[in-house]
Amino acid sequence: MKKCMNFVLIILCVFFCIPPLSAGAAFDPKINFQSEALLLMSMDDGTIIIEKNADQQRSPAGLAGIAVAIAAIENSENLDEAVTVKNAILQETYGTGTQGVGLKNDEQIKIIDLLYALMLTSASDAAVVLANHIGGSTEDFLKLMNETAQKAGCTNTQFTNVIGVDDDNQYSTAQDIARLTLYALKNTNFDKIAKSVSYKIGPTNLSNERTVYTTNLMMLRGYTAYYNELAKGIRTGSTSKAGRCVVTTASKDGYSYLAVAMGAPVNAEKNLAFTECNDMLRWTFDHIKLRVIAQPYQTVAEAKVNLSSSSDYVRLVPEKEITKLVPAGITSEDVLLKPVADKTKTEVNAPVEKGAVLGEAQILYAGKEIARVNLVAAESIGRSNSKYIGSFVKAFVTSPIFIIIAVLFVSVALFYVIQGLLRNTKKKKKIKLVKGNRSEAARRMQQKKRQNNRDGKDPDPPKSILR
Repeated sequence: MKKCMNFVLIILCVFFCIPPLSAGAAFDPKINFQSEALLLMSMDDGTIIIEKNADQQRSPAGLAGIAVAIAAIENSENLDEAVTVKNAILQETYGTGTQGVGLKNDEQIKIIDLLYALMLTSASDAAVVLANHIGGSTEDFLKLMNETAQKAGCTNTQFTNVIGVDDDNQYSTAQDIARLTLYALKNTNFDKIAKSVSYKIGPTNLSNERTVYTTNLMMLRGYTAYYNELAKGIRTGSTSKAGRCVVTTASKDGYSYLAVAMGAPVNAEKNLAFTECNDMLRWTFDHIKLRVIAQPYQTVAEAKVNLSSSSDYVRLVPEKEITKLVPAGITSEDVLLKPVADKTKTEVNAPVEKGAVLGEAQILYAGKEIARVNLVAAESIGRSNSKYIGSFVKAFVTSPIFIIIAVLFVSVALFYVIQGLLRNTKKKKKIKLVKGNRSEAARRMQQKKRQNNRDGKDPDPPKSILR
């Protein structure tokens, strides 16, 4: 009875103590962000720390350069290969209002130099030269870009130009930009290029040596309003429609994060894409730590046990210790473990082995799922042979086959009983008929005797006298 009451209390806690799910991030930094879309996520385990409109479609502006660069790298056999620049290709940038690195007709420049110019300075001339050289045409290269985005796991992204100008059909989201960046950073060449502060482009047949610098002012010490010694890469962009955008990474004390800001106001006194990325990163490094949030000894639920004489219920506990990024000071006592109804058993048959997976639980903090864990049996429970045999017999006699056989047997028995009753009825009728005939013959004989007496005739002598 006590175990039953414990089980009921656990169920009540699950249903009435869970805070409502939040549509926003699980961690609220209490910062008034002005960028239209933001995302800060752990590069270690994928935990989303801060998000705002992260799945909202937006113009990516120069962030499209990430897709250009990784598609170019993956489809090039030799990054030191020289490319010949042609005016017909450079004309694709004319009138777009974009900046370049000053490429000239018939200039021969290496792919690696074009990649640095593209990623550090958002050079549109480098983008179109790379696209035409590697894809054969900009249109064909765009197919490679979109295929690359799909490989990265992007589900809400489409590219229609390589220079990042606004187009109603070119869009992405903060979430997809993060996916694309994480995918690209797995490539060592991209990682090195994207995180560089500056790069020297060697002299070409038409130009002297040039030095290009990153447009991510968070990486430049001279820009004290934005500088962050932890920031590394990745890409910036800005158009009237897209607003100011930036993607950057930062690592400290064994923690690594990726920050995305899109749609920061273009008319603000400061570049809020930089300042708000810095705000997110600093708050996270100060307040978010890796903590144990689930322990194997925690009872999350109970399941009823059948066929056992030793225990009526088995405790369900986390399969293993779970650690997760949560606000500093949070422990396993501050999160809620909620069994997933359609994946957690409420009733099992003995024997039950300790450690057997019997369910799954959500781990919730501030009403948001931050992890999941398997639920396992906390102890072994043996089976009662007598109960097992009884259950087997019960299962057999209630099985469809047994019921069919029983119905047939009863039907046959009833048939023979009915047949027997019918035969008995016929015999009784025959006996009654014979008795009836004998009574009629005796009546007639008596009637004849009385008639003879009236007529003065002697009755027929007995047969013994006649003999």
